[in-house]
Amino acid sequence: MINLFAVGTKLEDVKLLKEYSSPIVEQLADSDYRINFIGYFNSTEKLLEYFKVKTEIETSSIIINTSGGTEDLINIIVSESNSPVLILADNKRNSFASSLEAYAYLKGKHPVKIGYAETNDEKIDSAKTFCDVVTAIERINSSRFGIIGKPSDWLLTSRDINSFGEFNTSLIKIDINNLVKEVEKTPIDDAALIIKNWKSSYKNIFVDDVSLIESAKVYLALRNIASTFELDSLSIRCFDLLKYNYTACMGISLCNDNGITSGCEGDIPATFTMIIAQQISGRPVWMANPSSINKAKNEIVFAHCTVPVSLLENQKEAELTTHMESGKSTALRGPLKKSPVTILRIGSKFDKIIAAKGVIVDSDMQDVNLCRTQAVIKIEADLEKWIENALGNHQVICYGDIIPALNYFCEFTGVELVKI
Repeated sequence: MINLFAVGTKLEDVKLLKEYSSPIVEQLADSDYRINFIGYFNSTEKLLEYFKVKTEIETSSIIINTSGGTEDLINIIVSESNSPVLILADNKRNSFASSLEAYAYLKGKHPVKIGYAETNDEKIDSAKTFCDVVTAIERINSSRFGIIGKPSDWLLTSRDINSFGEFNTSLIKIDINNLVKEVEKTPIDDAALIIKNWKSSYKNIFVDDVSLIESAKVYLALRNIASTFELDSLSIRCFDLLKYNYTACMGISLCNDNGITSGCEGDIPATFTMIIAQQISGRPVWMANPSSINKAKNEIVFAHCTVPVSLLENQKEAELTTHMESGKSTALRGPLKKSPVTILRIGSKFDKIIAAKGVIVDSDMQDVNLCRTQAVIKIEADLEKWIENALGNHQVICYGDIIPALNYFCEFTGVELVKI
């Protein structure tokens, strides 16, 4: 639940405060977000009375500021909330001036953000972004992350990680043999239902039924492990599965499309980045290797052998083929939507995120020397600077521009946002 306050100067009657703010109050209160309208306040006395008797647990708040002279009102709400607060200011009646004064005083002490908007629609957009971000933070802090096997040996940035910095996400370590045993006991009949769907969904399938069966069983095993350990997300030391002649490529793809954020190779920071991007955007995201760069065009080629199906331009044009490095099992190759994206990655100390905007300009190049699903992304940043500030190999690609939401996220969590 997110509390909503409307505040105005004590020099005006509360009726004017209602007149100025009721349209946006009504829109937010009637939205799909869990917003609890507390009331209209133009005196510190009434506001202090509310906080003396309030019984709900600490919750985030939105303040609609309609005028100047409201600094003390904003200060009380923010100080009493002890959770993220958004101050919505506009260009009328000194609203922005008083909001800025309060924000400057409070920002070093409390998780507070100022949102400037000149129309109600812009205010609604800012409020929705705020609601999405605080909900994401709550879910991240209460979530359970399973690492199945240790991080792959080559992932230096994932070594010796036992927690997530200031985040309260739980890290659950699971032996890789748990997954192997789950695969062994998964009924073939259950896998057959998934394979039937694959055969009707993909244009070409270049692997045999044994590979399909094992890949489907891996997905079902991952789903069972997630249920047993109450996981919201997971990452797998997937190359250890090759000795059993199967991979987790399709399992990871299906998990991501079905609500279990899943990453490859036991990469903890990259998978945690997937959680952040998925929670903020509300959509599955893609973890991929930056495989090559074109400095002249400011482009990066990304590739991986797994991708959420929901990110593909057309599933009918996609194909099931083998995992690139091993030539075994089942992997997914398909065209990605040519649209704007955000590329991001959190560091191994979970205190810094690097992010850049870009656009997918080409995909599905079918380069045999790259992982199966491939895309060329032209970034809106200096490529050299992106390389110099990189926080690791695997990057997370999210459809759309989530930089504004990342600004909110980082302000409320204390993470440094490095925008390239």
